Amino acid sequence: MSKDNLQQKQYTDPQKKKESKTQLSKKSKPTKSDKKQGNFLNFWTNLNKSFKYIILLIVIILIVLAVWKFQEEPETEYITSSSLQEAIAVEELSTAEFIYNGIAEKEKIEDSGDYYYISYDSVVSVGIDMSQVEFTIDHENKIVHTELPVIKLNIVSIDPESLDYLPENPKLELDEIINLCKEDAISEANQSEFLYETAEESLKATIKALLTPILNEIEYTIEWSNNG
Repeated sequence: MSKDNLQQKQYTDPQKKKESKTQLSKKSKPTKSDKKQGNFLNFWTNLNKSFKYIILLIVIILIVLAVWKFQEEPETEYITSSSLQEAIAVEELSTAEFIYNGIAEKEKIEDSGDYYYISYDSVVSVGIDMSQVEFTIDHENKIVHTELPVIKLNIVSIDPESLDYLPENPKLELDEIINLCKEDAISEANQSEFLYETAEESLKATIKALLTPILNEIEYTIEWSNNG
């Protein structure tokens, strides 16, 4: 090898070494994350062994509690008017009975002022069409507002064995007599506030009994709206 080549080699090698040292210095310089990780490892290494177990136990307990709460937390349930209608799905419900012992009258001859009088025993039942019960649900306050339809007469039955006449043996067909007695019983029932109040209370109690299992489960209450 010539002296020129040797001198050139001696001249270039120091520069390469300098560049190599600079690159090595850059690569080996620790970052902030490296420092944090190193600090945590040093902290964990220096901890007492018993204290480490305590920390691990706390972490495990917190994880178990979080999983248990997620699994046990019930899903939010909502009710709808249609689901409540299904719960009380009865076509018609008799809610109260009115037992009336009445006297019907029938003029013998029109404008004569002469009457037949017929005593009878009757049973009048009243109720509603359950499909007409209206529900308005307040989900925010968990209240089911319930409005009842108008209560109506359902059945009027006359006991034929109870019929008695004054004067005796009127010249009337039995069907006509029964119809006269029914009309009189309906008229008396429609004038009885007690009958409709009793029917309303009975109806409310029945609907509440049907809905209570559903409403209690989701902590809703029932309130009654005025149907006018």
